Amino acid sequence: DGVIAAGTATITNSFISQIDRGATAWGYGALTVTNCTVDDNRLGLLEHGGTLVVRNSIVTNSSQAGVIHDWGTEHVTVTYCDVWNPGKLNYSGTSDKTGQNGNISADPKYRNQPQGDYRLGYRSPAIDAADGTVAPAADSAGAPRYDDPRTANTGTRGFDRPRGSRRLPPTAEPSATASPASAGCAARQAATAASTTPSSNRTI
Repeated sequence: DGVIAAGTATITNSFISQIDRGATAWGYGALTVTNCTVDDNRLGLLEHGGTLVVRNSIVTNSSQAGVIHDWGTEHVTVTYCDVWNPGKLNYSGTSDKTGQNGNISADPKYRNQPQGDYRLGYRSPAIDAADGTVAPAADSAGAPRYDDPRTANTGTRGFDRPRGSRRLPPTAEPSATASPASAGCAARQAATAASTTPSSNRTI
């Protein structure tokens, strides 16, 4: 498993991939996931009796389901996210959030997902589509977020939505490549940090 939040945990500007359950709000835990990319897990983000809040994040290519509630009273909030799991479930045990509160379900157009390049490609539907009021000022590589003048804003303040995958610079042609972004906090490192003291407040 990745992050298991049995207390209060926050994951920001992070990348979670190739894990059974990417991140879980467990028991009475409260987990907030902001500006993250969650890709290629069995279950992307799970609420198992806790409280799960997902904002400005991309959840893709899950082998079973993207966002899941499977036990207890449901407390799942998803806003300005792209949950896209072709051929599988985007949501399980909770209502489909697509089309509500800024949520979409569309190919985010990663630059090269098989090679681990999760920068957003030209005309990605996830560009300028987030809630800028809660987005970090910089991406996971430390680059400031900006408004892409080539893209119509569908979010609240014109910032991109993932864990910090960089977009093309405003003057770049569609074939150009932006400088690579770091992976932020690796999922297994995040899991260790968040679950070591589950009763305390953790920020990743």
